[in-house]
Amino acid sequence: MASNSDILTECDKVFLTSLLHILKKHLPREIRSYNTIYNYWYHYDKINENRANLRSDRWNFQFYRHRYDIMCNEEHLDLVKGIVQKKCDGWILLPVENIMWISKEKVDKLELNVTLPSDVRVAPLNSDKHSEIIADHWYYKSENTFYLVKESIEFNGGLGIFRRGSNGQPICWLATNEFFTPGFLYTIESERRKGFAKYLLAAELKRLCIQHGLDMYSYVSNGNANSLKLHEQLGFEAVNRLTWLEKTTS
Repeated sequence: MASNSDILTECDKVFLTSLLHILKKHLPREIRSYNTIYNYWYHYDKINENRANLRSDRWNFQFYRHRYDIMCNEEHLDLVKGIVQKKCDGWILLPVENIMWISKEKVDKLELNVTLPSDVRVAPLNSDKHSEIIADHWYYKSENTFYLVKESIEFNGGLGIFRRGSNGQPICWLATNEFFTPGFLYTIESERRKGFAKYLLAAELKRLCIQHGLDMYSYVSNGNANSLKLHEQLGFEAVNRLTWLEKTTS
């Protein structure tokens, strides 16, 4: 139990609901915060009832607030950068990423107009069968990536494109992560330039919007021209930017 002297207090589901109401007034700019908190709110009971069994640190998370409701906005990013560079040994600032937003109305109008070959099918991902191949191909792979992928599929699901004779493994895939955004998108090299990634991203957006009725977003690096083009073709717009802090030493 928290003592009266604790600076932070855990956010319960009631507080999270009130926070979602506040953030909703600031969409689409705050789409990242809104969907991330919504993801935790939606899975609140499942996460907390199974916390001891979660293996990914990125799914085993909780939200805390300052006891006196102090908040910091993204306008202070330059200030944070300066503090990190001067005071925080072992931390680096990663490249800036765009927060790409698409409204649920646009998602509803998306057409799955790629004709898939007759020997290809789209099916839900299986966390036991497909987590390893997804983790092995993720650009940001780390020691705990396998469990991040596995628990993302178990909590939020994902889709794969499967070709007959591919030993039950997908040739293109994506899963919705702990930020409640489609991630891990990848097409194996021999199957690229066939429209699979665009088809799958549109299909996953439609699946999520039917289930949750939310606007959606994605993280896209400034340097990833192909991904930016793909998202813009589907109707995404850049509404905000962020940078990640990464700890490099213990």
